Amino acid sequence: MPTTFTFNSQTYNGIISPIPQGRSYHEAGYNPDTDFQLMAVASQFATRPVPQDTITVSGTDYRVITVTPDEYDVALLIDLGGIDEA
Repeated sequence: MPTTFTFNSQTYNGIISPIPQGRSYHEAGYNPDTDFQLMAVASQFATRPVPQDTITVSGTDYRVITVTPDEYDVALLIDLGGIDEA
């Protein structure tokens, strides 16, 4: 679903992809802390988000868990989880 989000006081466009609880896959396996994934065009960012950064979606703050660029470094797949799940 298309959305806008805020990172470092800037507004960006992206796409939200819901994930069934406990089904976010990364190098170490499935990450149960991920609430959803956000896909965004990499070139939008002056500074890319990194794990532990905060992104605001629909007025709610989320913690960045992982940031994975696609193979061409065009898009970023950002796993987001609740702030209190750190």
